[in-house]
Amino acid sequence: MKNLEKVILNIVKELGYVTQAVAFQKTKHEKHGDLSTPIAMQIAKKYSKKPMEVANQIISNLPIVDEVDKVEIVSPGFINFYLAKDYTFSLVKKLITNKKFLVSKINELSQKDYPSDVLIEHTHVNPSKSVHIGHLRNTCIGDSVHKFLNFLDIPNRTVYYQNDIGMQVSALVLAAKKGLNSPENYQNLLLWADDTYSQISKMIEENPEIEEERKQVQKQMFLFDNDDWHLANDYSTKILINILEYLKDIDVTFDFIIKESDVQRSELWEKSFELLKSKKNFYLSKSGDKEGCYLLAMPDKDDKIVVRSNGVATYVANDIALHLWKFGIMKDFDYTELNSPEFKAIPISTQSKTIEYQKPTTKTVINVIGNEQSYPQEVIKEAFGVLGYSDLAENFIHLNYGFVYLSIDSCKLLGLPYEKNDKRVKISGRAGTVLTAKDFIKILEQHLNNNFPESEYIPQIALFTAKYELLKIDTYKDIVFDIQRACDLKGNTGSYILYSFARAKGVLRKNTKNIDDLVFDIEKINESATALLNELSQMPDVLAKFKNTLSPSVVCSYLQNLSMMYNSFYSNNKIIGSSSESNGLIITHLFQESVVILSEVLGLKLISKM
Repeated sequence: MKNLEKVILNIVKELGYVTQAVAFQKTKHEKHGDLSTPIAMQIAKKYSKKPMEVANQIISNLPIVDEVDKVEIVSPGFINFYLAKDYTFSLVKKLITNKKFLVSKINELSQKDYPSDVLIEHTHVNPSKSVHIGHLRNTCIGDSVHKFLNFLDIPNRTVYYQNDIGMQVSALVLAAKKGLNSPENYQNLLLWADDTYSQISKMIEENPEIEEERKQVQKQMFLFDNDDWHLANDYSTKILINILEYLKDIDVTFDFIIKESDVQRSELWEKSFELLKSKKNFYLSKSGDKEGCYLLAMPDKDDKIVVRSNGVATYVANDIALHLWKFGIMKDFDYTELNSPEFKAIPISTQSKTIEYQKPTTKTVINVIGNEQSYPQEVIKEAFGVLGYSDLAENFIHLNYGFVYLSIDSCKLLGLPYEKNDKRVKISGRAGTVLTAKDFIKILEQHLNNNFPESEYIPQIALFTAKYELLKIDTYKDIVFDIQRACDLKGNTGSYILYSFARAKGVLRKNTKNIDDLVFDIEKINESATALLNELSQMPDVLAKFKNTLSPSVVCSYLQNLSMMYNSFYSNNKIIGSSSESNGLIITHLFQESVVILSEVLGLKLISKM
């Protein structure tokens, strides 16, 4: 409605009023038109006028607009627009059949640009356990943003950050040295880690001496040339391969991998430290309780300690250094290839270069990291600003997301522990309440099999359902995952979307003619068809919101609403064999193709039959 907005803004200006924008909203009922604007009431309030008089002034000056069939004023001053049905149909058809046109409309409506190349970091599972449903939420969000930017033809790369020298790896090395379980008894090392990590963690918590042993192991690992380091490197690499093999199975891949050990060994922080010391807002405190500390002068907060008086860098220091590398301020790493029969070779950082690979120039960074990391991420962003890298600060994006909890009913179903007064249960490897993504999807398969007992596509339905469930809630909100509710065919679920899509495919399979040869008769269009076409015409607006917010939930809500409207259209109209067969088939085709587009940008794989 950008054209209509411009027309009204020009009228308002010619009438001597000042306003910044014209807001449109869908009317609650079709008898009141398709779109409504409160612009007359807003102007009337500002200029002490009567809203109905201002509304009449506006529409009396309204020229012929192609997309508008009729205009009405409704008390107390709404201006309602009835969209021209032939215009709406032509627009929807062009949006769905011409990707370049759709992308241009999205960009026209969006207020956000992403200077390319874009670097997206997501997932980063600690190499001590399988991907669980909390990780899977991160994965689904990051992958959907990656695939949406691909759809918009915005160059972007995904990076996997491997924490291979952290507390979790040192705990597993200690467990192996103590002979806790035997890796040879497991199909792969990741399954051994799943069983072993919670056990060694409990031992560490209960016995301070074992925690001291773990600290010593980690201290040895940081020397990078002894048995503990070699065991840690071997285990973390094999576990990483197992994790990436699983992610490939669910259609998620990465462009390259950075290991934390290489960040440490390349002395990235030390080199960044020398750069920071040349910046005026980075200084050494020479008095007070922070004497001997290096601090970053923050404009609206207390100055941030970056290096303690004992010379130890804080986590903020390491994060700043890592992001200076991401933006290309610091030298890139050397790379080798990580190989597996299950996925294409992936460049991975190394101390022993074997391939010529260089990280693409990055102008926008998107970090998919949980809400609990919001403060550190904000500090990095502010740090770039005070260090003179305002362009980097502007294009540093923390895409935060909430925790995934399990409902009590789900815990009962899975036999997982919970307390009497719990209303939800947090996923925790140490507490033994982890539901791995793989097991989680297997459980969904069992429940979905009750809905579709004869289907041969249960694994695909379950994966679609799982991903949709983790994408449909606003990213910053927590999710309480309920297995039975996720499998509900009548709710806002992935299986409902697939059911609607399969229904449309079933209708189109009965058509014996080429869809492009069918003629749409605008005179035979009814109320439910009009409503569906109007909703389909909103696709650029919805995808522009996704571009603005990077929250896939806006697309999920739209996808569910479209599915509901198509099912209503299907229930109220005979399609095959009716006098309006061509109209019904064309509308079904447009709905089907819209689901294809929306699923693509969400990173969801469709199936044509249930």
